[in-house]
Amino acid sequence: MSSSLFIPQPGFRFIFSNQEDYIFEITTVAYGTIRYAAVKVENDDFISIEDAAETLNCSLNWLRQYWCKTGFLTIEELVYWRLVKRDELNEVLKLKEEYLTGAEASNLLGMPHSHITNLQKQELIKPYYMGKTDHKIRLFKREDVNKLK
Repeated sequence: MSSSLFIPQPGFRFIFSNQEDYIFEITTVAYGTIRYAAVKVENDDFISIEDAAETLNCSLNWLRQYWCKTGFLTIEELVYWRLVKRDELNEVLKLKEEYLTGAEASNLLGMPHSHITNLQKQELIKPYYMGKTDHKIRLFKREDVNKLK
């Protein structure tokens, strides 16, 4: 991981830019908590959600909507860091070898997203709903989309 670990010392002050009147000051830092976070952050088994979103070529919002709410990725919140397991990300990448999201399919075809929905309603392309929770993501087979080019 490219970022370095920052361990704040007691007395360190955080001032949040969006709330100038709110200041968070660290008075005590539990060594076990910081050590646990350090191990996770510096472990190659994890990747930041920002890097995961970049790898999947999507925004953080879409990462949460498409891949977290459906149970494919789990975000591990560690005070300052948000991480996902690299093996979960690899599972999504493998899935994306064969399938495209609606947004990716519309980009590939150079058409508005609504066009994919219209093609689906006309039964010209079949959606596949996948997920490990009650939330499902609508995916399309890459080969089906390529046939529409």
